[in-house]
Amino acid sequence: MNENKIHFQLFIVWKIFLFILFIYFWNYIQSAELLKKYKIANLKVCICTLGKNENKYISEFVEHYKNYGVDKIYLYDNNDKKGERFEHIIGKYIDSGFVDLINWRGIKGNSTYYNIMNSCYQSFHDRYDWLIFYELDEFLYSRDYSNIKNFYLIEQNRKKKQKQLVLKNKHLL
Repeated sequence: MNENKIHFQLFIVWKIFLFILFIYFWNYIQSAELLKKYKIANLKVCICTLGKNENKYISEFVEHYKNYGVDKIYLYDNNDKKGERFEHIIGKYIDSGFVDLINWRGIKGNSTYYNIMNSCYQSFHDRYDWLIFYELDEFLYSRDYSNIKNFYLIEQNRKKKQKQLVLKNKHLL
């Protein structure tokens, strides 16, 4: 009698395990179907950013977003005319076409940042599905998405296909 009770308990534990496994795979399949539906391979994402005196971490920024699925980075070089040069640090990314370096060297003023972002938007918004404005010290990380395109597709769908997605100090981990 005791042995039957143990078998019954194992049977129940096994059923609970299978149920949890089913839920996990159901969610995985739903996410995969959503990504197929929106044709992730065709989604184009770029970043517009401004750099001034940031050679020490420009490589980390570029490498992070290259590995995270961004298609292009438009880097507006706002260093002083005789200041540091991004080409010396990220030349291989510029040569490969992953980074476009746009010369705004020596331009000063209170609205420089907004003028640069406006220039980027006006110049490139029609080439990409997502145009993202990050500063060189801003990094998007997520434990749920290994690729920025997955993140934006799913978040966009959750927000009922808004034309923009704004993240303000949102921790995604």
